[in-house]
This record gives sequence, structure tokens and C-alpha cells, in this order.
Amino acid sequence: MIQVERISKYYNRNQPDEVRALSDIHLTIAAGEALVVNGASGCGKTTLLGLVGCMSRPTSG
Repeated sequence: MIQVERISKYYNRNQPDEVRALSDIHLTIAAGEALVVNGASGCGKTTLLGLVGCMSRPTSG
């Protein structure tokens, strides 16, 4: 099982050009379950997978 709770990722935190890539995300993937992450360019797909895969650190969560 993979589970994340209240995970957020901001870039340029507390700056005028702050970007909220992900905010307060909850995700549970059960063992043997498949998941598709789909969305437009720039919506946070790669950021989400990087956080779940421990390739980057969340701002919170």
C-alpha cells in the first residue's frame, strides 16, 4: 500500500511568483491496484509522482 496524507508542494514559497503545484492531496493505492495519472501539461502529474516516489521533498505533509 502507498498512502500520502495532506501533501503539498509549493515552488518559490512566500515569493511573489509562488506556485502551488499540489495542495493538501490525499492518496491511497492498495496493493495490486493500478492507477492512471492524467491531466493537462503543468497540472502537477510529475510533481505528484516525484513526491510519492521520494524523488523530491514535499513542502508539507
